Amino acid sequence: MTHAHVELPAGLVPPEGKTIELVYPATEMVLREIIKLREQCSSITPGGASLLKPLEPSELWALLPTTLTAWQDDALVGTAYWQSLGDRPDTAMIGGIAVDEQSRRNGICPQMVARLLQECREEGILWAISITAHPGLQRYYANNSWQKAEAGSPWQAQLNISRARYAQTGEAHLPELYVFDLDAA
Repeated sequence: MTHAHVELPAGLVPPEGKTIELVYPATEMVLREIIKLREQCSSITPGGASLLKPLEPSELWALLPTTLTAWQDDALVGTAYWQSLGDRPDTAMIGGIAVDEQSRRNGICPQMVARLLQECREEGILWAISITAHPGLQRYYANNSWQKAEAGSPWQAQLNISRARYAQTGEAHLPELYVFDLDAA
């Protein structure tokens, strides 16, 4: 398990006197806290779709070796994970990005994503993808070297599955797939 103090981008500072600590990988001891944070962060769109992919506790448990947690004053304030795509071992899916509402806009999400990309690089992964319908996360990806995937991309099947889940709710705002080239970065 590694701990890292976070250097925040210019203009983003945690509340006075507070530091952010990233811990990777997550352990079984914090699984309940991860589940609770994800429940708190599971915003529902007007169409009834969840902006955070619903996962069972057993699925979250299986992701612990590639889950990152962010802590402030011994409280869990953020979590995210990556998982290898079975049919594309050169690709990791970045997902489950959840930040406590009171801790948002403090640079936690960018730091978690950057750390997960670092972990993926160390595993020899060439591509990172993320599928999201969250407008803020879409803006972040678009402004930080992630490319919106073209129709017919190698990851189209994952996007189609996610969009089908949203279509069942009649949601007008569908998820988009973003790609990050780890080899070029």
